[in-house]
Amino acid sequence: MQILNSILTWVMRKRIHQIELFMKYPYDVQDEVLRRLISTARYTEFGQKYSFDDLLNYEDFKRRVPIHTYEQIFPLH
Repeated sequence: MQILNSILTWVMRKRIHQIELFMKYPYDVQDEVLRRLISTARYTEFGQKYSFDDLLNYEDFKRRVPIHTYEQIFPLH
């Protein structure tokens, strides 16, 4: 039981640290998440259609990728 408690304590401390970072640096955290998502989607049909290879930031993403409905994206799934 003590091992489980130690593991849960470690997980909670790590999560609390992440939440504190989100609160302190919201724009930086969101930028990092966007970059990770773009990197992951780079080789998908959608990512290739909108040239995710050379997206540098949110402004590029906003200019290049139009808003889509779920119905428009679902066939790519």
